[in-house]
Amino acid sequence: MTVKISDGKVEITAGIWGVPSVSQQPSLQLIRWSVRQTERGSRYLVGYNISDHEGRVSTAIQNFDASTARVTTRSGRIYQLVGPPGRDPDAEWVWQNMASPDLKWTDVSDELEVALQEHLRSNKADTE
Repeated sequence: MTVKISDGKVEITAGIWGVPSVSQQPSLQLIRWSVRQTERGSRYLVGYNISDHEGRVSTAIQNFDASTARVTTRSGRIYQLVGPPGRDPDAEWVWQNMASPDLKWTDVSDELEVALQEHLRSNKADTE
């Protein structure tokens, strides 16, 4: 982000920058996350990276483990989902600037949320 002050006016601009390699950052936590499925069937995480204070869009999802609320992506990075799905303005900005304007996608976050809730219910039933 760049902040420029001129003639009493504040101009804030943002950008998209590279992220650490998977070896440098093998995992991270996302809040206010969502899952976008493209017309080709690929799914991507869009959310707010807690540790780096930034919006993040993942590479394509390869695996989702409802028992741990972890997602592994094509890059090999592991995303820990924290809390319920949601929308984050920074992450939405990154998605809008990375995805092609012609890309057709659907929000399928509810599917993961249902799987997470079912896992919690089954664990609760097992302990009762």
